[in-house]
Amino acid sequence: MSGVTVKDVDPTEFIKALAAYFKQSGKIDLPDWHDLVKTATFPPEQARENMSGVTVKDVDPTEFIKALAAYFKQSGKIDLPDWHDLVKTATHKEMCPIDPDWYYIRAASLARKVYIRGGTGVGAFKKVYGGRSRQCKSMEHFNKACGGLIRHILKQLGEMEIVEVRGDRKGRWLTKNGQRQLDTIAGQIAK
Repeated sequence: MSGVTVKDVDPTEFIKALAAYFKQSGKIDLPDWHDLVKTATFPPEQARENMSGVTVKDVDPTEFIKALAAYFKQSGKIDLPDWHDLVKTATHKEMCPIDPDWYYIRAASLARKVYIRGGTGVGAFKKVYGGRSRQCKSMEHFNKACGGLIRHILKQLGEMEIVEVRGDRKGRWLTKNGQRQLDTIAGQIAK
């Protein structure tokens, strides 16, 4: 055996060889159109247009975050901490989130934000997820979100090999594996 697999061979050549084998063996009666295989290109031009590469930037953010959160929940790779139903997401919030899947949604949102703008750190995410505080009547002030929660989610995304910390740069960066996963989900939404 030469150790060559189907993945190593050109698809058009493989189809031609398979058709020749079936024709020679006589086990399968080939239809009249089997000669078209010789002239066909693989994949067809229409399929190439569909494979042109839909990225996260091409799809609606809300739909993408919902789909990615559903993927995180279904895959079981993100473990919910024991305190997920007790913790507030920021100091200016009065209660914990009502949605039971809020942790997956925040993880999906963080993964998308790292995809859009790599090198963002926990401090910048605290500002992004912060909001206005109305503790008293007189003045409104801006409060940052909780950094421990964001850090915990980013560590779990790091364990899933979606984001990483690069030694020579600050912030979190998307990995090749993470980019492939997120683009796959974006491609499924675009269909």
